[in-house]
Amino acid sequence: MGRVPCCEKDNVKRGQWTPEEDNKLLTYITQYGTRNWRLIPKNAGLQRCGKSCRLRWTNYLRPDLKHGEFTDAEEQTIIKLHSVVGNRWSVIAAQLPGRTDNDVKNHWNTKLKKKLSGMGIDPVTHKSFSHLMAEIATTLAPPQVAHLAEAALGCFKDEMLHLLTKKRPSDFPSPAVPDPAPARPRSPRHASPPRHLRPPTTPSSASSWACPAPS
Repeated sequence: MGRVPCCEKDNVKRGQWTPEEDNKLLTYITQYGTRNWRLIPKNAGLQRCGKSCRLRWTNYLRPDLKHGEFTDAEEQTIIKLHSVVGNRWSVIAAQLPGRTDNDVKNHWNTKLKKKLSGMGIDPVTHKSFSHLMAEIATTLAPPQVAHLAEAALGCFKDEMLHLLTKKRPSDFPSPAVPDPAPARPRSPRHASPPRHLRPPTTPSSASSWACPAPS
C-alpha cells in the first residue's frame, strides 16, 4: 500500500495563489498554528492541498522570512557549509535565519558558483584550479599534462573575460573567414559531332564490313 494522499486531487485548486488565499492562510495559522497541514486547508476555507499550504507558508508568508540581497557574511557561510555538506540546501538554510532552502539554492546556482570560478576556485571541490591540476598531473604523462594545462588556461581566460565584460559569447564578433579561392574553369569536353554532320561513309570502308558472297 502506498502513502495516503493528503487531499482529493479532483477538488484541489492549482496554480498561482491569490491575495485572498494568502490572507485566509495567514489568518488561520496566526490564530491556530501549524499543527496539522492535512486539516489546515479545510479549516481555513481553502481548496488547496496540505503540501501546497505548507510550502506557501514556509517560503512566502512566514513573518520571519528575510527578503533582499544576501550579505557578504551570508555568502561566506554558504560557501563554507557547501564545502562540507555539498548541495544539502536545507542544512545550509538552517544556519541562515530567515532564508529558505530554495533561496539558498537559487543564490548558489546564479551567483556564487560564477563568483568562485572567477576567483580560480572549483565550485564542486572548493579547491583552486592550480591545485587540481597538480593532483591530476601526478597521474598523467608529461605530454598529457602540457595539453591539459593549456586547455585549463584557455577555459579560465574565457571565464574571466565573460565576468569582466558581462557579455555572452554570441555578443563578441566572430573571426573573419577568408573568401574561398575561385574555382578553376573546366576545359570543354571533346564531344563527337552530331550524326548529320559526320562525313559520309566511303564504299571501300562499307565493303570491308560486307558479308562474303556465298560460293
